[in-house]
Amino acid sequence: MLVGLCALTPYLFVKVLRVDTLTASNDGMGVRITYWKAFFQHFDEIRPWGNGFLKGGDFLRRHAAYYHGEPHIHNTFLSNYLELGIVGFISYCLFLWFFYRYCIHMNNLRSFWLAVFLPLLAIMMILYSGYDNDIILYLQLAFVLGTFQTIVKEKIKIGF
Repeated sequence: MLVGLCALTPYLFVKVLRVDTLTASNDGMGVRITYWKAFFQHFDEIRPWGNGFLKGGDFLRRHAAYYHGEPHIHNTFLSNYLELGIVGFISYCLFLWFFYRYCIHMNNLRSFWLAVFLPLLAIMMILYSGYDNDIILYLQLAFVLGTFQTIVKEKIKIGF
């Protein structure tokens, strides 16, 4: 069975996952990989305090193999580091970490919180929703759903 799986692996990568065409195009995942490659190849050119708010486009225009005019790298964490530097990147990561810890403290359903945070992290690593309110709304909704407790009519005391 293991030999059969090993024999099928190249077929799965080429025909199903289309790994060979992943970077062949300049749209979709190919452009993301190109932008990430430019970020890591020119990491030493990013100042420790960042290059400035919304300066990702200038960086990509200079260093990416091809550039479509986006002002970001399609990765929230890399974009934060590029624009806001070490302090901004660490602050952003610490906010997410402490928010996660607070949610677990409020309701110790670790499997629920992992189910909420892992897709969010995956989305943040391939998309860019950095300065929009999408992430904040997602976190608010997750917090409300995760800390929601059943309301028992007898526990509600309304006095006149």
